[in-house]
Amino acid sequence: MIGRFLSLLLLAGLAACATRAPVTIPPPAPPPPTLPWTAAIGQLDMGPGARPCTAVLVAPDLIVTAAHCLFQGNSPARFDQIAFRLNFGAAPDLGRFGIQAVRAYGGAIRENQVRKAADVAADWALLRIAPPVAGVAPVPVVALTPTQIIAELAGGARLFTAGYGYGAQKTLKPHGSCRIIDGAANGLGRDPGMLVTDCIIRVGDSGGPVALVYPDGRPRLVGIFSGFGVNGQTGLSFASNAGNFAAYLDRLLVSHWLGS
Repeated sequence: MIGRFLSLLLLAGLAACATRAPVTIPPPAPPPPTLPWTAAIGQLDMGPGARPCTAVLVAPDLIVTAAHCLFQGNSPARFDQIAFRLNFGAAPDLGRFGIQAVRAYGGAIRENQVRKAADVAADWALLRIAPPVAGVAPVPVVALTPTQIIAELAGGARLFTAGYGYGAQKTLKPHGSCRIIDGAANGLGRDPGMLVTDCIIRVGDSGGPVALVYPDGRPRLVGIFSGFGVNGQTGLSFASNAGNFAAYLDRLLVSHWLGS
């Protein structure tokens, strides 16, 4: 009798299981979209009445731009009016980042006073931003001489230059086909601190990247645009070699790792 009762309970339990709705396991969430490396480039909004520039993320909380962007008027730019707009003009909108401090710069280079190779070499500034950027890889910085850069290009790397200059301020505009050229052949000498290009740049492209992109897609920042018209040269543009600021960046990164 007891055995029959237990059998009936077991059958009732099995029947309940048979009528229970199956558990639906949701599919895994798709991975976040992979952003192109150019998402690390952004517009530097200099505030009311000032011309914007371009800047490149080189560490989660550091950007590099042209120093003269900070000296457009009679006094240095105010940090509370400057914002770095990462990946500006492209999807996704990655927001605005405030400027906390100038961590290092080549000199107080003023706008429209970049007239010789030494000015171009000093035309860089490393700025601390907040909050630190997450989800976007900073562009690695390498120190190469102009001759080494030309050799890398001959070996398969391609040149990438771009900026948020006039006519395209709301989107990053690559400069198309242009080259690193021999400054000595154009009467400018061979100053290792200055890169000479035949890229057609515009006001607002200052601070934009001069980068090598290798066949596997790896970018390396080798310079940032300073301007055009140095030594009265037309049809040429000029960039501060990344070798001018690479050591400063390394020291800042080491200091950050050590917690100082």
